Amino acid sequence: MRVAAEPITGSLHRPINTAHTPRRGGHMGLKSYLQSRRDDAELGKGIWRRSHDRFIRGIDRFHQVLERLAATDSSVSMIELVVPDANALADLIPRVRAVAMEAHRLAPSDGDIPASPFGTYSDLNRALSKAGNAVALCAEALAMARCFGNCATGCDRQVSVHRRVETVIQHIEDAERLIQRAQKEAAGKLTFDDGIPVGRTQLIEA
Repeated sequence: MRVAAEPITGSLHRPINTAHTPRRGGHMGLKSYLQSRRDDAELGKGIWRRSHDRFIRGIDRFHQVLERLAATDSSVSMIELVVPDANALADLIPRVRAVAMEAHRLAPSDGDIPASPFGTYSDLNRALSKAGNAVALCAEALAMARCFGNCATGCDRQVSVHRRVETVIQHIEDAERLIQRAQKEAAGKLTFDDGIPVGRTQLIEA
């Protein structure tokens, strides 16, 4: 997705893939159908799929607000400041998908959170949920910035968006660490250095 307003010195990295999103009126094109089938195979229909799709919807919402900003001449300077953050969010999409795919491979889910003796999958779901919530707050912060027109370099509204984007990145990094822990757990190679929750360390053999 590219911002059409001029002049803008930055550009968005890539269009957002919304093929998973149902079309209005219930109609799905062939591409959407194939993407949905692929998602079923790679992400399942349970908790990992829901976490992934919620994150993508948040990214889509952020870009929708950005498009509305681009249509407002008084917001051009704000757009230029926010484009790097929009790119940072877009770059998280394949990372979130990779985490969700690996989670489904290790612990397939067509319903709720899979059980884990160390609570790894609960922790992973929590990290992904926090990321989804944080993306929604990014869109909300950007929408608030839209209400106030032009923005000078480094203005508080851009800083607010940037901080929220950094929070999203932190949650995804947490999820990536947890999926590594899940891989070790599945292989029986967990150690005390892998962030085992207090009270569960006795489950690791000395």
